Amino acid sequence: MRRSLEELYAEIQRLSWEEKQELAARLRQDLAHPDGPTASVGEGFSSQKSPAREDAPRKLPGAVARRGAQAPALPARRSRAVAEPPRNGSAGGGVPLLIDGCNLLGIVPDLSLGSRADYERLVFLLQDYAQQHPRLHIFLFLDGRRVRRYQQGAVQVRYVAGRPADDSLIALLGELPEAQRRRARVVTADKDLTRRARALGARVEVPLAFYRRIARPEPEADQRDRPLTPDEVRAWEAYFRLPPDERK
Repeated sequence: MRRSLEELYAEIQRLSWEEKQELAARLRQDLAHPDGPTASVGEGFSSQKSPAREDAPRKLPGAVARRGAQAPALPARRSRAVAEPPRNGSAGGGVPLLIDGCNLLGIVPDLSLGSRADYERLVFLLQDYAQQHPRLHIFLFLDGRRVRRYQQGAVQVRYVAGRPADDSLIALLGELPEAQRRRARVVTADKDLTRRARALGARVEVPLAFYRRIARPEPEADQRDRPLTPDEVRAWEAYFRLPPDERK
């Protein structure tokens, strides 16, 4: 039987200081090599579509202070089954959701196109959104330096090279049966892509409205059931790096 995160944390608390340090090191290694591409954000996709902007300093949630630090909050993982990913790179019989990734990352104020952490946060939010809407088949299109395609949970990420990612998005949309195209949703603020998607019968939503919907806080009961975000994992790492007498 799978143990809850509370039980795992109680077990971690019984480890020695050296064992906790080793555990933190392994967590860092796992974060450095997540499932999917091993390239950094700069190697993964380019920022040709949106002007670069300087990131504001970020504070991790549950950031750890040096003296008397409180441990970060520890939610349990939700028990909902992950939505079945589309087979053969198609949208199957569900509702296709095609996202202009570079446009979204470059427009939403909370995100930055050049930030690996923000990219991971977007994919995390999309995975959670897919769990809540199992009929959705989500495709995230990004301009890249090389062609890559991989599955992250219920989200298929497509890096496009040699042509704009917009063209690849429209190509996939055009391959769908007409009935499915009319159910499809495209997330973009690009005027030309909006025109082309609507000409094929798809509905279009602007990135800011879409992001606000998927990023809104969950009810209190769901907050305890959601998985840890990458930022929360890093906060736990920082907590375990502190000497025992500096933690609460």
